[in-house]
Amino acid sequence: MELSKEDTFCEAQQTSTSATASTNVLDFNKHGDDVMGRLFWSLFVAAVTGTVDKALTVVWETSDTEDFSSATTLSTRSIAAASLTAGAYPVKNEPLPKGLKRYNRLKFTSGASSTYYPKVTAFIHDGRDEGTPVTGA
Repeated sequence: MELSKEDTFCEAQQTSTSATASTNVLDFNKHGDDVMGRLFWSLFVAAVTGTVDKALTVVWETSDTEDFSSATTLSTRSIAAASLTAGAYPVKNEPLPKGLKRYNRLKFTSGASSTYYPKVTAFIHDGRDEGTPVTGA
């Protein structure tokens, strides 16, 4: 599947123990919530060196301002370490959260004292395409 920048939060982004915002902020303009339920989001583990031994926390933030000075957390998801292997989809075809504002991003935090940190690709799609996104490791 080919991903466009407009639909991609990040591509093969390195995670760490510090909360790291996705490379891209998605601008939904005035669309707001996906009222028809036609959009989904997925998270792909693009690469990992070794075995991840701590969970990855993914936080969805939304804001009316691009600098996220008034950010609202819409969802927090903890992904078990066992699900964080290269080529895995720990989040696949998940409906978008409710309460979306104009600007949206994800924040990633790997568990403290983890030895290995996954590189992740996160994106929005319409659910028709399945498969591995083209990413750089």
